[in-house]
Amino acid sequence: MATYVIGVSGGSGAPYARTVIQALVGGGHDVKGVFTAAGRAVLELELDVLLSGDLPADEATLEAAFDLARAPGSLELYAPDDVGAAIASGSSPSAGMAVVPCSM
Repeated sequence: MATYVIGVSGGSGAPYARTVIQALVGGGHDVKGVFTAAGRAVLELELDVLLSGDLPADEATLEAAFDLARAPGSLELYAPDDVGAAIASGSSPSAGMAVVPCSM
């Protein structure tokens, strides 16, 4: 299917981020995720999901917490300060990007 980039900010609304990730991965899409430090803190406060900043461990934590193990899509995390990450390039193909939650 398609690839989507999801940024998770420190705005209140971590359940929205969970729902978007679950829907995309559950729909067979590949999600490239970036959690800011504030986004990780809000995830812990609102959903009791603790991310350490260790990307492979955090992927496993989210797969378990968001019930993604049997989902047909995939979740891959990137560090917010990784300017060399594939998703940081404008030539990186994706169907779209969302920052969830996003305060206006």
